[in-house]
Amino acid sequence: MEIELKKTVANLMSKEEKGLFTHLGKTYEKRYYNELYELQRTVGYSNIQAVNKDKLKTILSKPWTSDGREFSQRIWGRGNKLINSLYDNLQRDIIRSAAPDESIKNIAKQFNASKFNAGRLVMTETAAISSKAALDSYREIGVEKYEILATLDLKTSEICREMDGKVFECKDYKIGITAPPFHPNCRSDTIPYYDDMEDETRMMRNSVTGKSERIENLSYKEWYEKYVVSEKTLDRPAIMFKTTDVKTIQELKNISKSSIINIKNYSSLNDYFKEKLEIELIGFNKKPIEDVKITLAGIDDIANKFPKVKNGINRIHYNSKLKSYGKYHTNGLIEIGPKGLSNYNTGIHEAIHALDYVVTGYDKISLSETVSRKALKNLKLRINGRNTEKLVIQFIGFDIKEVKKLDEWLSYAAEAEYTNSKRKNKVTKEMIKILEEVIK
Repeated sequence: MEIELKKTVANLMSKEEKGLFTHLGKTYEKRYYNELYELQRTVGYSNIQAVNKDKLKTILSKPWTSDGREFSQRIWGRGNKLINSLYDNLQRDIIRSAAPDESIKNIAKQFNASKFNAGRLVMTETAAISSKAALDSYREIGVEKYEILATLDLKTSEICREMDGKVFECKDYKIGITAPPFHPNCRSDTIPYYDDMEDETRMMRNSVTGKSERIENLSYKEWYEKYVVSEKTLDRPAIMFKTTDVKTIQELKNISKSSIINIKNYSSLNDYFKEKLEIELIGFNKKPIEDVKITLAGIDDIANKFPKVKNGINRIHYNSKLKSYGKYHTNGLIEIGPKGLSNYNTGIHEAIHALDYVVTGYDKISLSETVSRKALKNLKLRINGRNTEKLVIQFIGFDIKEVKKLDEWLSYAAEAEYTNSKRKNKVTKEMIKILEEVIK
């Protein structure tokens, strides 16, 4: 049994080694040539020597970690651990007469753990060889200094935050110490640095084009303080970036055309929604009417713009126990929570969900997803692209679950556009343009 296990695992490790060697070679060549191309666009074009295959083999085989082990040794080391683990567990299952299904489950669990470790190895080794290619290109063209460039998002590690923006001389380039990767799955990068290029922008590598681009010159700390909401706010799920810019009826008048702005009492407010929209209001009469009107004006404005919305709403209920701002149910109920009161955006958001349901129904691709995909196609953006994610985060916020839900994009886009929010951008503009063309 042990011999068979060794043969099976050895075959897997051999395939992994060959595949990773090929992948790393292609990664090195691509980064090396791309980097030289970008550098020569600045300093002028000249002939360069093609990557020598023997030299490439030497580069790939050279260890970069402090323990002196290269990737091939790591692969086979993991293979030996897997063999020992499988053998020990199988023996244990045989001794205690474990059911076949249980043994299969245990084996699958061990292979999944090995698969995870393999994925981490590939990502880290890829980052390391890309970093080595960058250094070699800097040396080829005569670059003397480089700058550490951390990815600006909330997943950035502590060490990468600290290293971001630091400048080193190329002679001090050491992967894992003064150059990325600094840890497994590290996403930091390097860019050439020139003493005479300091201004109000910094360089960013575009993950789609592979080119370096200029953006506002902020360190990670400065970026975090300027663009990320407080840690306390980030701990609150599903309510990111819900703005409450409209806090008074006077402010509401600047953006809303709803007739309920001038209504003075609950009796008239109830009559308005029942007679005009055929919607029943429940549980609001103990709350300040001004706060209620600000929220309901969002629903009324969307209903006036898209009359089909009325077919998707029959009740609006104030729920004092609701933790989120609001919630739309496919039975026609909209719930408004305490945080959703005096919040024009909440009304818009939930009304768009109602419109989506009316147009889409249960079993079709949602209106929001259809509009979102078409907008990205028109703007030539990839659905999972880094640039797309940044644009979506701009109008949704850093709630990653919401960012990933295409069913939510349209509601957030409507919030941004119909409140003239600072969160609006080319994606929200294109989405609302498509929505208004589709829903007459």
